Amino acid sequence: MIYQKETKKEIERVIATFHDHIKQSQDYDLLWSNKVGYVLLSLSGQPHTVESAEAIQTAEQLCDQMLHDVAMDALIQSGSEHTIDLANANEIKRIKKAWDPYIKTLPDYAYLCDIQLSKH
Repeated sequence: MIYQKETKKEIERVIATFHDHIKQSQDYDLLWSNKVGYVLLSLSGQPHTVESAEAIQTAEQLCDQMLHDVAMDALIQSGSEHTIDLANANEIKRIKKAWDPYIKTLPDYAYLCDIQLSKH
């Protein structure tokens, strides 16, 4: 995929914001392909097996994926084994706190948090 200059720049801004989160994750990796652009790999097991690969079309798409992953990490750290749509009030507070540093850097994507919580 050939990105428009602004699209690629915005995707790279999201990548920079989530860089440490992406790097430490055992569940996925983000790669560059000259043929399709950025590709998000979903991983499982040890050694890692690729479960799926998703071409990243927009910064919004990538940010939404990363925010969802941060939320799931917050739930797991709280000992929960369910998805965000079943989160209780304390878990939602924990999720919002986990999102905070990312949204401070990317305030224009705060609406994605509202959308994810609206499914609750």
